Amino acid sequence: DQTIVLEKYDTLIKALKALPTDREGYGLVHEDMHHSNFFVDSGRITVFDFDDCQYHWFASDIGIPLFYVMQSKRLNETTPDFARRFFGCFMEGYARKNSIAKEWLERIPLFHKLRELMLYIILYDEEAFDLNEWCSDFFRGRQERIEREKLPISRPMRLML
Repeated sequence: DQTIVLEKYDTLIKALKALPTDREGYGLVHEDMHHSNFFVDSGRITVFDFDDCQYHWFASDIGIPLFYVMQSKRLNETTPDFARRFFGCFMEGYARKNSIAKEWLERIPLFHKLRELMLYIILYDEEAFDLNEWCSDFFRGRQERIEREKLPISRPMRLML
């Protein structure tokens, strides 16, 4: 019953493969930055868990933390405001080490969809939908959203750019 999901994934991969892989938008990235993969101590961030590092688009590495922020159930109605603040602070820090063109930032919803599909496929294969509250929340209505091509956070993303 996952045929449509897999078709959506294949279509997205084809679209991503058409993106440029030049130095401006592509390079070595962490690729799994979320709240469980860094510590904050005295205003300093220490990132760890580099086992998913790969050459990939910078927009993906920027979009992944925002994807997880938007998936947080605790944020509820304040999510768009919090996401805007988070994205602004994140990009302020990001700009200290790297720059990225606005056209790449506008592509972040593509990478949100990639993260959503990859998580769905991996967790579905592991039958993780009942493992914990986060997985249960993630799976609730997810197949239908994927099949209808509803981007996981496209509206808040448009507000940030």
